Amino acid sequence: MTFTTSVTSVRSYTNVVGKKGADEQTYGFNILEGSTRINDVYVKVRNLGTVDYTNGSGKFGGFVELIWNDGTTLGMRQDGTATFDEQKESTSFEANLDVIEGSGTTAGTTGSGSWTGTRKSSLGGPVTMKVTLNLVNAPKLITGDDNARNPTPTQSYSATIAP
Repeated sequence: MTFTTSVTSVRSYTNVVGKKGADEQTYGFNILEGSTRINDVYVKVRNLGTVDYTNGSGKFGGFVELIWNDGTTLGMRQDGTATFDEQKESTSFEANLDVIEGSGTTAGTTGSGSWTGTRKSSLGGPVTMKVTLNLVNAPKLITGDDNARNPTPTQSYSATIAP
């Protein structure tokens, strides 16, 4: 499954320490929210990100959530790197995702994935995300396939086991 979204900061708790332009450190967390459509259904995308940057670049972590209108949730851990380009005044992101678990109809879904993205402004500005997920045991809600969880075998075999 692949989708894109733009998430915007709705709450931020970050602090900047050190001399500006000389190993300036930014740490804390930022909550970004946006939306996407999966199988023509509106889904909220929430990124609960921790940041540990030096001069705008560094590691980030936290969680990514997909939240459907009925409260169904799919939660993922993220482990990524942000790279600030001073010439372009933009930041690029790369992160690995690990599915924690789901609730409601997504319960039992596992898997992994990644996301890449960009931000053309400072920390807290809108981030465009392209998310790719490889899911196991995903429900129709995600796959659009009635047989996604209980696939019907296409062939059957018989065998005799000799002693």
